[in-house]
Amino acid sequence: MKIEKWTFPLLCALWVVQVSAVKNTTIVVSRNKLAALNPSLTVCYGKLGCFSSGAPFQHPFFRPISLPPLPPELQKTTYFLYTRPNNDVAFVFSALQLELPLVSNFNPSKPTRILIHGVFDGVLLSTWMRDLKNRFLEMADENVILVDYGNRYPPMFWNSANARVVGAQIWQLIDFLHKNLGASPEGFHLIGHGLGAHIAGYAGERLHNLGRITGLDPGAAYFRNAPDIVKLNPTDALFVDVIHSSPGRTFLEGLGTIEDIGHVNFSPGRPSKCFPQKTLSNGATAIEVLQNTFFCRHFRSIEYFLFSFNQKGCFFVGAECSSSEEFYVGRCNCGDDGSKCRFMGQFATPAPYEKRYYLVLGNNRPYCLHQYQVKMHLELPHLQKIYGSLKVLAHLAVIGESNFQETLHFRVNLKERRQYQTFLLTSNEAVGKVRTAGALFQVLQKDYNITINIEALEIIYLFPVPKEEVSNLLCKESEQFSNIGKQVILTPNACHTLTDEENDISQEL
Repeated sequence: MKIEKWTFPLLCALWVVQVSAVKNTTIVVSRNKLAALNPSLTVCYGKLGCFSSGAPFQHPFFRPISLPPLPPELQKTTYFLYTRPNNDVAFVFSALQLELPLVSNFNPSKPTRILIHGVFDGVLLSTWMRDLKNRFLEMADENVILVDYGNRYPPMFWNSANARVVGAQIWQLIDFLHKNLGASPEGFHLIGHGLGAHIAGYAGERLHNLGRITGLDPGAAYFRNAPDIVKLNPTDALFVDVIHSSPGRTFLEGLGTIEDIGHVNFSPGRPSKCFPQKTLSNGATAIEVLQNTFFCRHFRSIEYFLFSFNQKGCFFVGAECSSSEEFYVGRCNCGDDGSKCRFMGQFATPAPYEKRYYLVLGNNRPYCLHQYQVKMHLELPHLQKIYGSLKVLAHLAVIGESNFQETLHFRVNLKERRQYQTFLLTSNEAVGKVRTAGALFQVLQKDYNITINIEALEIIYLFPVPKEEVSNLLCKESEQFSNIGKQVILTPNACHTLTDEENDISQEL
């Protein structure tokens, strides 16, 4: 995009006109020797401190236009406080009226959730903040504060600049509640969507002991390749968890950042189809329908958090894995002690080290799927004299407390007598303890007359508990041949009558 030489000076002039009428605003202009037409502006807003438009907030490529934020008087930041006594009617006050919560139902001994919207959004423009407020207050007696700020439209460099003051105002609110009512900063949980995630980060960097920040698909525009001070990062709270629902290296790929900027980062993958789940008929606003139509994956992170409060015994569980490719072919599970898995959303917990967690979710509400790693032990009767691999199709049926079926496609290495195949399978219902499994094998290359034996099958439920509590080991009990392939029945009881060689195999699983 070509930027005319007069563009930045004009923006600066318009900005100065807007702030000229605001009292207690100090403006300092310093010329950048490398770019005389792009001066660094510094403004100071009383207790909120000073804000500069220079580096690192300005970058010649990633953030070419940088302005300092507007004064707090022009931000129009408003808070909507809800508690159980006033669940239906908010206690409303502005960021310039911090003394008002002293006469509200705010309970400093209770946890406090602060919800922050992103661009093209607001408390009165969509319903998700009130929906999430209801979830919190149904679950526990807490304080929930919805944040609404006035500057929410393009250009993006304007929003990213103003976000710094909004973050400072949230810090000022928390600091006021701490000093005047005794509310502990550790008891605050900030949840921000898109730009709101970075606003939460700006508040957290000033507190040093903020309890938790949840970033819902943190925005990428004007935050790509930025140092930690510019964006949400793990130092902004004691625990930072992030849901990446539309990560993209460019705007066309997705609105969210691809960077792991939390202690725990969840990658639920891109839904194959993303259709709005909120419509006018179920209470959504017109703007909300448009948001979820044109930016479906970006707003899906909100839906994921809303439906993470235990949907009929199903939780969003992410597994630690080296890559998404490894995860989707079933190479990863929760480990022997369950520590390699984490809950995504409301029940997320810190990890011993920063890591990305992968999971598969459904396309429609409530999104949650039960995930299983299936490890299939195969054996060839003898080594083949030819190189290469063989295409095999297996129809797998698993019977437990509920049942599921899956058709598996894989290739068998003809030079390995013993080998494993791993798969990631999902089910709408939890299978529980598996009683039996059946597999029908078909060799897709008819010119090969090769028998493939399945000796054992391990089905591991992805859940953060010790492996022994969620692992089902089944061994071959019987087999028979038919015109369409070989049928094998596997049961847990057959594992108790293994030969010594077969027992060695089961120990390897």
